[in-house]
Amino acid sequence: MKPEDLIKYVFREESQDYEARFIKCRKVPFVQAKQRAMWLLKHFYPKLSYNQIGTFFGGWHDMSIHACRVVNNHIATEKKYSDEMSKYILVLRDMMNAKLKINCTSVMYKMTNKRAILRKTTLGYEITLKRLNSLSGFRDQVEQTTLNISDEAMQGLIECYNILNK
Repeated sequence: MKPEDLIKYVFREESQDYEARFIKCRKVPFVQAKQRAMWLLKHFYPKLSYNQIGTFFGGWHDMSIHACRVVNNHIATEKKYSDEMSKYILVLRDMMNAKLKINCTSVMYKMTNKRAILRKTTLGYEITLKRLNSLSGFRDQVEQTTLNISDEAMQGLIECYNILNK
């Protein structure tokens, strides 16, 4: 998921016009949509600088720093606001997972003689790596390694994947 897709999603959920994000406006629903989008960008793309986030909205670093501070203050003081932002995080995380096809029961990635199978388990994720080794002509030997990783580690892998594929 690209940062623009995240912004479009937030603006759609807040019933605001995505194309109007560059307009300077003080209407509360519009300003809140911009602030939430900036905070979520910083949450999901920590490598983005405040200046880069500000350019998505026609501003500079000071606008995005202020937006992140405002959202952090609302999250700390208002339960309803905190719940709304948690909902955004969960939905966007699921969208990113779906984009990478991680929610599937099994994902296969085939290369010449290698295969990786990714499965969601109750404890996290299980990655099985298989490699076919041709022995003396007729039989193939399968070498297999299984790794178990937690949900948090998988999220880290997803974020690395997203950063590398920008």
